[in-house]
Amino acid sequence: MIIRIATKEDWGAISNLSRISGYSDWINDTGIEFLESGYTMVAEGEGILGFAKAEDAGDGSMWLSALRVHPSHRRRGIGEDITKFALELAKKRGSKFARMFVEPSNHKSINLVKKLGFEFREDYSIFCGSIDTSGWQLSNLEEDVYVGAGWAFVRLKDYGLSDLSVKEREGVIVIEKDRPNNNAFQTIIISGELKMLSVTNSGYVAVPSKWQDQVAKFLKPFEDFAAASLFELKI
Repeated sequence: MIIRIATKEDWGAISNLSRISGYSDWINDTGIEFLESGYTMVAEGEGILGFAKAEDAGDGSMWLSALRVHPSHRRRGIGEDITKFALELAKKRGSKFARMFVEPSNHKSINLVKKLGFEFREDYSIFCGSIDTSGWQLSNLEEDVYVGAGWAFVRLKDYGLSDLSVKEREGVIVIEKDRPNNNAFQTIIISGELKMLSVTNSGYVAVPSKWQDQVAKFLKPFEDFAAASLFELKI
């Protein structure tokens, strides 16, 4: 078995593996564009046996996601080998940290990432949709907060505020792009009390679970992936 970076020719096998893996198939909902961001890694033996994605987060970290292993080839160390490959890639890219979300009920994946040295950081609740900010007050951000586009999370001050608007209501701050039909951002890490929540035009929002009651005033839980635990590894 070898592990390598996927090409577009691998999409058919990746799509099929995602479909039969038993997880919510957001990958096929995304389509072949899934391969266009970050690095999709495949484990190849007699066909594609597993895959995962790694994305530079822009703040010196690598975000890992979408780990899938063929149902008939599980418990053979394939997921571990793909993750190790991703960590080596992160080192070569100069990343200081690797981070990932794991569903709290996925005990096998949690045991795997702990075996590789990842440490639990915080539980998050996942919501879907977007907030109508009509009538909200304009606000400013002074804190060093983390936001993300998709599953890649960066410090907001490193990403820039040139095309973003910041609005506030009832202690919740929403960050939006001013341009229409572009995704805004979503919060991943907040220090102190809940002060910020940013949303995508469609999709999901991740917020620390201790603030889920406040967020539930504005959004509905994401049914397919309602909770996630953040794990982090210093490289």
